Amino acid sequence: MRVFDAIAQCKNFSRGAAAVHLSQPAATQAILNLEKWAEASLFYRNKGGTYLTEEGGVLQEAVQRMFDRVEKTLASEVFEGSTEKARFASSRIKSSHVKVLRAISEFSSLEMAANSLKLSRPAVQRIARDFEMSLGIQLFERTPRGVCATPLGSRISQSFQQAAFELSAALDEIALLQQRFSMQLFIGAQPLCSTSLLAASINDLLVIYPQMQVRIIEGSYHYLLNELQNGRIDMMFGALKRPDTVENVREIPLFQEPYCIAARMDHPLMSKHRVTLKDIAACDWVLSGPSTQRRRTFELMFKNSPVRPTTQIEATSVSAQIAFLASSNRLALLTPLELEFDPHMGKIGKLDYDTGITRIPDGLTVRTEWKPTGVQGRFVACLRSRIVDMQRLPEDLPDDLQLSMSE
Repeated sequence: MRVFDAIAQCKNFSRGAAAVHLSQPAATQAILNLEKWAEASLFYRNKGGTYLTEEGGVLQEAVQRMFDRVEKTLASEVFEGSTEKARFASSRIKSSHVKVLRAISEFSSLEMAANSLKLSRPAVQRIARDFEMSLGIQLFERTPRGVCATPLGSRISQSFQQAAFELSAALDEIALLQQRFSMQLFIGAQPLCSTSLLAASINDLLVIYPQMQVRIIEGSYHYLLNELQNGRIDMMFGALKRPDTVENVREIPLFQEPYCIAARMDHPLMSKHRVTLKDIAACDWVLSGPSTQRRRTFELMFKNSPVRPTTQIEATSVSAQIAFLASSNRLALLTPLELEFDPHMGKIGKLDYDTGITRIPDGLTVRTEWKPTGVQGRFVACLRSRIVDMQRLPEDLPDDLQLSMSE
C-alpha cells in the first residue's frame, strides 16, 4: 500500500520506489501483487510518466484515508498529538502486527489467536512483542483468563479495523466500475426494526444489482454497535439510540412514528370509538423485551393505572408479535409503518387510542467518517424511496446522504 501510494504521488516507479527505500524490481512486484489482489490494473504509462487508472484512483483515495486514520489514532492515543511521531511509527507497522492485535483482542487467548491466524504460539508472541517495541507502548497484558489486549490496545485495534475497512469499500467500488457485481452489503438489523421495510428496500436493490450478496446480521443494539465499530457490518438499521459515550458512530434519522395499539380486525375493541385505558387493561398483551423502547412505553402507559393487563407472551420480533395478534384477542404496541408492511395486511389494525408517548426516530447508524460507496448509496436511495412513498421522510437528511442518493 505504501509503495502504491508513493508511486501514485511521484508519478514514476523509480522515484516512488526510492521514496519507500525499495528497489524498482521490488516495487514492481509489490504493485503486481496489489493488482492481483484488487483484480484491476492500477497504473498506465505514457511519455509523461506513470498515472493512476480510474480503479487506481479509487484505491488511492481509500489508502490515503486508511493511513490518515492510522496516523490520527497513533497521534491521539500514543504520541500526545505529535503527527510527526505518529507518521514515523505508522511507517513501521506491518500487516502481521495488525492481524495479531485484532486476533488477541477478539479471542483473549494466544492459542486461539494463533489458531485463527494459522501461526504457532511463539510466532504470535514474537509479532506481539515486535509491535509493542515499534510503538514503545504496552498493547497486551496477562490476566487470569489469558493474554488479552490492554484497553489502549483494544482502542487501537478497533480504530485500525475501521481504517482497513476503507480498502474493502474500495474493492466494491472497483468491482462496480468493472461491472463485476459480486459485491456484498452487510446490514445489522435490530430485533424490533421494520424488517418488512428493510426487505422491500433490499429487493429493490437486487433488481438493480442482481448478482450482489446482501447479508443481514441480527442482534441486540450493543452487539451490532460493536460489529459496526469493528468494520464487520456496513450500517445498522433500527432505533437511533447512540450512547453519549460513543463518539465514533453517527446517526441518520429516516422516519419517526408514534406507537399505536394493534389488534386483529375482528377484535371486540376494534369497532369501539374512544377506547379507554380500562378497556386495554382488561386484555392480555404481547410484550417486547424488558430493555426495549416498546416495553418502557407499555410501562409508562399503565404506570398510574389501578389495573394492570396480563402479559403471558414476550416476543423479540415484530413478525412474532403480529402472528400472535392475528390468532388471538391479544394486543401489542406496533407502529403504523409495521402495520402497513404487515404480511397479514387486512387482518391487523390499530385501536382508536392515543398512547401520547413520543417514540425515538428510526434510521441508520454508520461510522463517523463513513463515505457511502455507490452500492451503499443506492441501497439508502432504495430505503429512502420506500419511505418517501409513505410520506414519512424527514426533510433534514445529511448533505452527504443526499448526494449519494442523487448519484
